[in-house]
Amino acid sequence: EWLTHTPEGVHLFSEQQLRRYDFSSYSSWIPNGKSHRPDGYWGITVQDGILPIALEVELSRKCTSDYEKVAEFYRDNDSIVKVMWLVPVQVAGVQLQNVFAKAVSMRAGVHNFITVPEFRKKLWDAPIFLGPDLGKTLSTVLTGLLENGVGSLLKQRLNSNTSPLFNTNKTYIKSTSFATSAKS
Repeated sequence: EWLTHTPEGVHLFSEQQLRRYDFSSYSSWIPNGKSHRPDGYWGITVQDGILPIALEVELSRKCTSDYEKVAEFYRDNDSIVKVMWLVPVQVAGVQLQNVFAKAVSMRAGVHNFITVPEFRKKLWDAPIFLGPDLGKTLSTVLTGLLENGVGSLLKQRLNSNTSPLFNTNKTYIKSTSFATSAKS
């Protein structure tokens, strides 16, 4: 269903709309964060409204402080239930997740990662290799949100790392640049 058209109950808000529209013109379900603009949003209709899922396409490495700001944006916008990242290689996703976990303990677990080569091969059936929906496909996750609605989303939020009290991460992992890791 995702290949041929936008399924019923799904809304789209593209990067072009985010760039061109004034914040006051955004649909009510779009977070009004000025500190970061993702590459787009999918809005999933549920009983109580529309839940945004952010899309991030990360093809080139930015500095760590930029990613820390991205982590803070997603921490501060808890209406965004998931973030789907397309990255060039798996190590890029691991490095991003490490930066997010170190920068913000709350809501660092909303990020899912898919590699660009897998997405090019399998499109909506590309598997998530890292994140809370590990092993599922992009299509399965989005369709599941549509079918399950608010109850399952609340359960996912409760099961995610939403409180520093639940954070058991006690180690520091120093990440290297994408280029260095990709060569290894």
